[in-house]
Amino acid sequence: KIISPQKTYVKGNTIEIMLDNPKILTRIYLIYNSKQCSTFKARVETSFDGLNWKSEKDIIPSDQVLVTDKEKNMAPFFFSAREAKILRLIRSDGIFCGEIPKVKIWVLE
Repeated sequence: KIISPQKTYVKGNTIEIMLDNPKILTRIYLIYNSKQCSTFKARVETSFDGLNWKSEKDIIPSDQVLVTDKEKNMAPFFFSAREAKILRLIRSDGIFCGEIPKVKIWVLE
């Protein structure tokens, strides 16, 4: 099932994506209007409460799996059924552009 986040915001080198309640995540796509905004490397973290975070092994972007439905200016990331309410992307090579990406999240029910 594809869902939309409750809230997404960009602050400096961090994008935080909040869901209305905990979900089992399988993948997330960040889609930008500009190529400049979609080219970045970031650590992916998940949390239930915004205080305790789990870091994913892979960074975004990673060649985790072949993505055949990749849209232009899209950054995909895949989870191995990670349960979380909040996602955080922390960029290590600069700050995110001010554009808030369109976010698609796949979850298990």
